[in-house]
Amino acid sequence: MVKRLEHQLKKVSFHFKALKEYHDYIKDVGFDFSVDAFYQLTLEQRAVIEAYLKRFASLQDYLGARVFKSLLDSAGISYTKMSDVLILMESEGII
Repeated sequence: MVKRLEHQLKKVSFHFKALKEYHDYIKDVGFDFSVDAFYQLTLEQRAVIEAYLKRFASLQDYLGARVFKSLLDSAGISYTKMSDVLILMESEGII
């Protein structure tokens, strides 16, 4: 169980590093996150923002579906549904 959690956390770290790189690039571009500004970007710049959003959503899904459940399992905390997982993660200050 610990090995599985370690593997999952390495994957989270990889995704976080990529998100940081995307974030730094977007910040350098000076993007203001309005619809009009989006269409003023080059195709490559839009692709980076779309990749950032996709990776962020994937990481969020992975945390909820795998990592949070593994944390609870390793601590011996029971849960029955995803709402329980999120409530427990919030009560522990993880999210």
